[in-house]
Amino acid sequence: MSILLIAFLAGIVSFISPCIIPMLSVYFSMITGLSLKELRNLPENRTLKKYVLGNTLMFVLAFTIVFTLAGGAAGYLAGFLSKYGRYFEILGGSLVIILGLNLIGVFKFNFVDRCNMPGQKAKVGSGYFSSFIVGLIFAVACSHCIGPVLYSILIMAGSLGSITNGMLVMFLFSIGLAIPYILAGLYMDKIIKLIHKTQRISKGLNIATGIIIIGLGVLILTGNFYLLTAYTAKLLPFKLPIGM
Repeated sequence: MSILLIAFLAGIVSFISPCIIPMLSVYFSMITGLSLKELRNLPENRTLKKYVLGNTLMFVLAFTIVFTLAGGAAGYLAGFLSKYGRYFEILGGSLVIILGLNLIGVFKFNFVDRCNMPGQKAKVGSGYFSSFIVGLIFAVACSHCIGPVLYSILIMAGSLGSITNGMLVMFLFSIGLAIPYILAGLYMDKIIKLIHKTQRISKGLNIATGIIIIGLGVLILTGNFYLLTAYTAKLLPFKLPIGM
């Protein structure tokens, strides 16, 4: 249960990554086919609101499927290569630490802070199917935007050595990431106006997130990630009967 909670919270936190917030208006413009100006001034039209929400749900469904399957693949590979588990912990932990250092500004990998989605300048929105495709593209082309958090949770999912548990962990991560998108879809006119204000504090948020990611990386690198899940489990008043 503690691992599932960590994955869910990690999904929510990953929404504030350096290139997700600035790109939010682009995502919704592609999903809905509306211009940035139109998104900022959405009328109080229930039909239009339902249209935006419906397309948002298709968008998050697509990346949820991709990330959940990735969790299953991580669990399968970890189980198949279990005898090399310690080497993967060292490699994965080192990678997570480096990405965390990038978040706080020690290193600067520009590709991590930028997402170039194919066709992002075009008005794609023409229905639920196109929104689903945009979600698939996001999961593949922009996964590096949430790389530090995503890779940490993927490594954690793989450490379970089970396809089912790996998929469950990444499903909860995806649900955590989906919630802010759904809220943004419900209140798009207000969210777009808040983006500029959010960017002013993004540096502080990145530093705080980076420190947490580095801590996770150290735990993975040293083979002590179980300490975090054990401590989190003590804080929970209940448990799920799935061995987590």
